This record gives sequence, C-alpha cells and structure tokens, in this order.
Amino acid sequence: MTLSIVTSTYQPELNFVDFLDEIRKLAESAIDFELVVVEDSSSHEAVSFVHSMLEERFPSKYKLFVNNRNYGQHRSLFIGLGQSKGDFVALIDSDNEENPLEILNMLQLLKNAPNSDVVYCFTNLRRNRLHSLLRKVFYMLFKRLAPEIKHQSVTTLRLARKSLIEKVLLNSESSINIGALFSSLDSNPIYIEIVRTYKGFTSYSFGKRLRLAIHSIVSFSNTPLSLAGLLGLFGFVASVFSACYALFSFYFYGSISGWTSIFLLVSTVSGLILLSLGILSTYLAMLMIEIKKRPFISSRYPES
Repeated sequence: MTLSIVTSTYQPELNFVDFLDEIRKLAESAIDFELVVVEDSSSHEAVSFVHSMLEERFPSKYKLFVNNRNYGQHRSLFIGLGQSKGDFVALIDSDNEENPLEILNMLQLLKNAPNSDVVYCFTNLRRNRLHSLLRKVFYMLFKRLAPEIKHQSVTTLRLARKSLIEKVLLNSESSINIGALFSSLDSNPIYIEIVRTYKGFTSYSFGKRLRLAIHSIVSFSNTPLSLAGLLGLFGFVASVFSACYALFSFYFYGSISGWTSIFLLVSTVSGLILLSLGILSTYLAMLMIEIKKRPFISSRYPES
C-alpha cells in the first residue's frame, strides 16, 4: 500500500516549514508515501525555497512541479493529482492549518469501509461572521443551481482511493473546482470533524474567492442559461400580447396619432430579440455540455 500526499504552495513562508515537519512525523509511521508539491507562485525565490526545504527533509520522497504562471490552488492540486502514483491519495493545504497526522485516522477509516472511496474533513472554525455568511450563501445558491452536485462545506484535507482520483482526472476542462469534481463522482463518502487552526491571514483574496465561486456555478450549472432561455420566451409572449392589446385599443378606443405604430414596432423587435437570445442561450447550454466532454462513469453493483 502506498500513499501520495498532494499539496500546492503559493509564496510559501514559515508555515510551509512547519507543514513539512508535520509531514515528517507522518513519515515515521512506516507508511510508504510520496509528497507531491506544485509551486504556483512562479518566482525563482519561492521555487528555490521550496526545493531546498524538500531536499533537506525528504531527499527521495518528493516530487516538485512548478507552474509557468499562477494557475490557482484548484488547478495546481489537479496537476498534482495527475502526478500521484499511490493507492491512496491525500489532498491538503500547505499552510499547516490542517494537521497532516489526521491522514492516518482517515486511512484507517477508508480501509474499514470498502464501499466508500473518499473521506472528507469538515470543521466548525470560521474566520469571521462575514466569511461565514458569504460561504453559507454560496453553498445554498450552488445547491439550488447544481442539485446533482452533493457539495458540502468541507476543508481541502481529504483522502481518496486511486479509483476516484482516476475518475476525477478524466475531466480535462480548464476551469477546475476540485471540491465539486470530487462531489460529483464520489461514492458513499465519509465525513469526519477535525480541529483546524487559523494562521491569522490568507493569500486567497476575496477577489479570488469570488472568481472561484462564479467559475464553479458556470462550470457545473446550465441553470442561468436555461433561465435566460425562459426569460426570452416570456418576453416574446409578453410582446405579442402587448401588440394585440395596442391594436385592440387603437380600433375600439383610438389613440394618439403614431403611438400605435411605434409601440407595435418596438414591441415586435424587442420580442424577436428576446426570443433570439433565448434560443441562443438554449444552444449555448447544450454546447457547454458537449465542449466539457465529461465522461460517463458507472460502477458495477453490487461492488465486488
């Protein structure tokens, strides 16, 4: 049995050194493991720092990959997953907020549950009220727009079987949300609560979080496009009724000279534009599904 630990770094600091020290404690448990690190800040100083720390602590147990530009945490973790070779793969942040030793407990849980392919971690720690509120609003909205994604508020720390990792890697799209991908493909997930610390700051800015939230909704839900299609159809029907009402009023009650012709023209053109946009939205929704080429995956039941 082998274990791959996948993480990403961005402008690593002392927390990364503490993280590696905790990983070294994990190595003392006699588990055959590899550490896969993806450096995402692309600066020569950061790469040199990460390489020297890894070479000092794990001279033959690590793989280091450097992005040619800042791809973001989710894309970096996806790259790391593609380079992992273990029978079990753990994802974890390198900021040392999550205790790597939890992986031992997660590994035991997964071994004792042959029908489960992943263990997720959650925590009640919240940085502030605004962060908690925004997080809650996002997950509520995401569940409404993409009900097929059983997405929950979990941490990055998770342990999965290689079979699930292989399914995740079949998705070749550029806009990646690791959590949503796992949630859409997992089977009988196990959830455990962990103690998580907060280092007092984060390099993951509000803008990056907002961009990730928007990309997640767009990547996993065609509902906004479907709503746009319905809105276009509704607008066209409303314009037809408005035009009929204008003609009715003109013939039976009269109207200001020129008003009816202008209203009919505006109503007809607006209705046709809205209908055209609705049709385009419907085709665009189907086009997004085809472009992503997400694999059709099924499992034998009952599992052997």
